[in-house]
Amino acid sequence: MAEQEPSSKESDFYVEDASILAPALKFLITQPVFRILPSWYSANALTLSGGFCCLCVVVAIWLATGPVQEGSLTGQLLLIASAILLIAYAVFDQLDGMQARRLGTSSAFGDFIDHWVDSTIANLLPVPIMLMLGLPAGWIFVMALATLAAFWASNWEVKDSNRRLLPHVGGLESIVIGCAVFVVTAVAGIEVWRIEILGTPLIYVVYLVCIPWLLVVVANTVRRAGARVGAFFKDAALMLTSLAPLMTWILYFAPAFDDAPVLHSIGYVAVGLMGTIFTGALMRMHWIGLPYHAFRWDFFLLGFAPIAALLISPDPFWISASLTGISVFLIALYLHQGWDTFSVLLAQN
Repeated sequence: MAEQEPSSKESDFYVEDASILAPALKFLITQPVFRILPSWYSANALTLSGGFCCLCVVVAIWLATGPVQEGSLTGQLLLIASAILLIAYAVFDQLDGMQARRLGTSSAFGDFIDHWVDSTIANLLPVPIMLMLGLPAGWIFVMALATLAAFWASNWEVKDSNRRLLPHVGGLESIVIGCAVFVVTAVAGIEVWRIEILGTPLIYVVYLVCIPWLLVVVANTVRRAGARVGAFFKDAALMLTSLAPLMTWILYFAPAFDDAPVLHSIGYVAVGLMGTIFTGALMRMHWIGLPYHAFRWDFFLLGFAPIAALLISPDPFWISASLTGISVFLIALYLHQGWDTFSVLLAQN
């Protein structure tokens, strides 16, 4: 994670990563790799390499869902490969800042793309993991929404301040938990998560740990907001209002199509992309002075598309088509956000 240097605004930018596991990862893996890292491997290339690793994990876990539930060797191999790729992502996430400082290439765009990629992964990766574990749609919804809120909140203060304070238990700790889930599932089988502790399946015990932790991340942002806490809650309420129609579909209409899980998956992907775009907009406000819109009419109206499709026809094809259209639009908007940010920052420098 690169501290910014080129301009007065960037040189005042303060990043504090309080992760309890980051020093150990840095000592054991990142620093040895850094010593042999060639100078032609740019910091932004490292960031994108890490993002590619996580994209592979998302695809691998979606592909692994059937084989894992069947207990096949293919599922085990995909889980182990995913654990290795997640660790690689964590190493790349440390290397990019170290390389930027070594080469003197720290930049506003480097900070943007770093946290933009992190936000994408944080919003998209939990969903296929929970689908693989066979969790009900309501539980997946709770975890997806809590993850979205936590990552957005941890970046909210960047909107009008030159600082980012990362929590003791944050992204890296999430990665370690994900790796543990993959390895345990690969070794012991998916049935291990159905073992009961005091009458509660183990997977729900994991939830009882993760959800409060994500809420603590939000609470820490609220605490640091001080006099701006009203603005924080206003922005959060407006963002959730933007997402409300699509979340309503996931909660109240999608359960009628449990025999078509792809409809749930596409809905979660759309919500995750919306969350990533909101987080990117916070950083764009800080680095290039663009206005931040806490309420998005386009997201709000898009969310009604699957509901309208259901009212017109109960055929899953049309509902799937509407959700796919939403996701395609959001992917285009997501890519445009990255390219436009790069173009503006390039022109400024």
